[in-house]
Amino acid sequence: MNDELMVFKIDHTQPIELSEFSESLTAIADQFQKHIIDESFSINEDEIRLYICEIEKGSIIAKIKALPRHYHSFDIDSKKIINSFTNKTKEAIDYFLSRVDLKPELNIQELNNYKKILQPAASDKGTALSFIAEEGSTQTINLTINHIEANAAQNRIDHEIGLQKMPNNLIETNVLFYCYQARNDRKSKTGDMGIIETISQSPVKTVPASDNIKDTILKNPFDRAYIVNVEVHTVNGKPKMYKILEIHDSIDIT
Repeated sequence: MNDELMVFKIDHTQPIELSEFSESLTAIADQFQKHIIDESFSINEDEIRLYICEIEKGSIIAKIKALPRHYHSFDIDSKKIINSFTNKTKEAIDYFLSRVDLKPELNIQELNNYKKILQPAASDKGTALSFIAEEGSTQTINLTINHIEANAAQNRIDHEIGLQKMPNNLIETNVLFYCYQARNDRKSKTGDMGIIETISQSPVKTVPASDNIKDTILKNPFDRAYIVNVEVHTVNGKPKMYKILEIHDSIDIT
């Protein structure tokens, strides 16, 4: 088995509250299980867990491995899993810090997990958190967050949680929509899917508010993108249907 460590390090000047430390680790473990499901690794999420293999003194340094629950039952590519998870964690926190524009698709529970992960740094002005995936000398993924950054990230997380708690039907104006799949039949009510990248990178079922809107899109379903007003219908905070209310303009994407 190719073992790889994920290091969770807390540099602190004041004692860390035990409940915050334990909740932070629990949130990491919960987010790891969700990552196993989302990334479709060839293992079941119930068959693998994160384990602390060592804690060093000085700063709080927890060295964590991904291992099968029944250690000798099968081999796993822990390098791939740990690197993938640490990268995904870095991408999410970088978004919360406004370092990148690509918004991760996270539900309220996952957002709260990230808030708990960051809490030890947010509580103490002298504290910083680090996530490090180590693979000998070949690759290191290092994410470090100081107290100010942790608070800024938590504020953005609270904003995202607030957005998801809003009513299920939201109106977005002047957003760029393009077709992912379209049926060349104005009577069809199924099969049309589109993407609005500012809302989700995934294709979502799309319905027009009128036949004129559908006719306009069907003229150039894959050659043009459309600036639209759209009603976004969500389930558990994730978009499940776009209702195109108005088309303002279009641009060539070929």
